[in-house]
Amino acid sequence: MNTRNRPGKVRIVGGQWRGRRLDVVSDSPVRPTSDRVRETVFNWLADRVVGAACLDLFAGTGALGFEAASRQARSVTMIERDPGLHANLERAAALLDACNVELVRADSLRYLKGPSRAYDIVFVDPPFSEHYQHEVIVLLSRHAWLAANATIYLEMAASDAPPELPPGVVYVRQKTSGNVRYCLARRVEAS
Repeated sequence: MNTRNRPGKVRIVGGQWRGRRLDVVSDSPVRPTSDRVRETVFNWLADRVVGAACLDLFAGTGALGFEAASRQARSVTMIERDPGLHANLERAAALLDACNVELVRADSLRYLKGPSRAYDIVFVDPPFSEHYQHEVIVLLSRHAWLAANATIYLEMAASDAPPELPPGVVYVRQKTSGNVRYCLARRVEAS
């Protein structure tokens, strides 16, 4: 967690809820995306977030999903399987009166194997030790989860190489900050 955050809190860095701090479950092993990384990512996404349908897989603290909702995403669907983390997301959504947020308690990989709907932005930030990024990208592209020109945010350990992308998806940005590597990939239409 970013040292600028108080212990047990994650701060929304932009949009209508800028500066609001959300509780983090104290005994949880989640690693919220730092303020600095989120600020960079949302600068990269600036022109795409407003009015976008977003999917936040492995939502954890909700830092990415609530940040998107704060910045006027049309809708944000957050997927989290852990009951304690999901309950924390429910409390945060109620505190923010986040009408554009839908919370789903489910395993992200199983969820992606179910009925799909196309999203404009997908956040993929699983536990680093699980290395789910490649599997998630394959499921997203095979099962029609990606709208035309959809953007995928990937976060992993800095020591990990970015996963190989399936045909029709390309990397457009990559950066490393401390022990975190983060990337944007985009679905491209065949010409």
